[in-house]
Amino acid sequence: MKTLFISIVAVLIVAVFAIDSNAIDWKKTNQAAVAWDAVTVLEDGTALPAGDVVKYRVYLANEKTDPDKANPSKLGETDLLQYTITLNTEGRFWVGVQSVRYDSAGVELEVSDINWSDTNGEYTPVPFGIFHHVPPGKPKNLR
Repeated sequence: MKTLFISIVAVLIVAVFAIDSNAIDWKKTNQAAVAWDAVTVLEDGTALPAGDVVKYRVYLANEKTDPDKANPSKLGETDLLQYTITLNTEGRFWVGVQSVRYDSAGVELEVSDINWSDTNGEYTPVPFGIFHHVPPGKPKNLR
């Protein structure tokens, strides 16, 4: 019986640490700069062909209204390795970045899957989300 109790406690401790390791780091802000590493290879690991260019599309998905990220909002496209997001809407959001491959003539060839900020792993080592709420007005006629 004592061994069973110790085993159950050990499993619970492991479960708590497992849950904690998947925790989301929520950042309270109305403006966030996100950054990523340059994509220099194709999905199969081969080098990006000479003359091809990679740009990046940045997306937001509302945690409540689009939890599956099926209808994200495209914020823009950049050739830089960072993007500043300004939240004009209240809520909690996941950030997504997708690489887009263009040939030397500027023709779009392929796109990657979207890398979402809440997905733990190789592509997002520390899962995060951003949120914004407008504060209430100041109390007036303070006496």
